[in-house]
Amino acid sequence: MTDIAVTQEEPAQLKSADSVIHDLPEQGTVRTSRDDLRDFIGPNAERYLRAYDLRQARRRFLGGFSLAAAFIPLAWLMYRKMYIAAGILLLGSLIIGLVMPDIGPGVGIAGAFGVLGKTLYLSHAESRLRKIGARHLPLAEHIALLKRAGGVSWVGGAIGAVIMAGCVLAAIAAHGQNG
Repeated sequence: MTDIAVTQEEPAQLKSADSVIHDLPEQGTVRTSRDDLRDFIGPNAERYLRAYDLRQARRRFLGGFSLAAAFIPLAWLMYRKMYIAAGILLLGSLIIGLVMPDIGPGVGIAGAFGVLGKTLYLSHAESRLRKIGARHLPLAEHIALLKRAGGVSWVGGAIGAVIMAGCVLAAIAAHGQNG
């Protein structure tokens, strides 16, 4: 079985000491962390890779605004397979809603996820890439695992959207009873 991989060079100004390079001489190829990130991210990878490039060049800490993360954060987190962060968001929102029922989490959380969404996702992806890279798998298995561990989950996104809709309906019903 022969592995074929397309090698992409990173622009010189974007390479940094923390840019992991996978040298796979037995397969005759070199894969950069950017290649791994592209395979891990899946759909819309270029949007996240632009943010990654800016972070690597130390030109920007934040990855840029994410509309999906701002307007439907729970669904976005679950779509991007960040289930632990989704659970923390849901639990935190419920606690804030119980402690401060008149205020609720609303706009503050939306704004925070809009601003921090891409950065949060890139940090999540880089953490997963380190764990996968530590396994030293053959190239084909490495790429397959990246795609399986990353990518998106339409089912997760749909479940997140349903949970968000249920929370909104519950808040409207509670407000109607109190108002």
